[in-house]
Amino acid sequence: MEATEALVLQVASNRARAEAGARADDLAPVGEDAEALMSLAVEEMRQKVRKLRVANDCEETLLIPGDPMRPHLFAAFWSLTKRLAELAGRVRARP
Repeated sequence: MEATEALVLQVASNRARAEAGARADDLAPVGEDAEALMSLAVEEMRQKVRKLRVANDCEETLLIPGDPMRPHLFAAFWSLTKRLAELAGRVRARP
């Protein structure tokens, strides 16, 4: 990944110098190969992001059962648990 990042920086630097009017001889030796490697690296990152999103969606699907009431029951149980913990903290804090 570090090589890809260095390559990206080199290509960006070359583009900036080319836009500023630098001659082709003054640019670092990257060129079309670097552009191809950059596009490959970008595509690899896109694929990784897609895979992570799919995995996340699968995990969420597994966590939410088929019964539509279960998430609501879980939310109610969670809020009651939090409320009981708050009340217990208040009782302990009383002198």
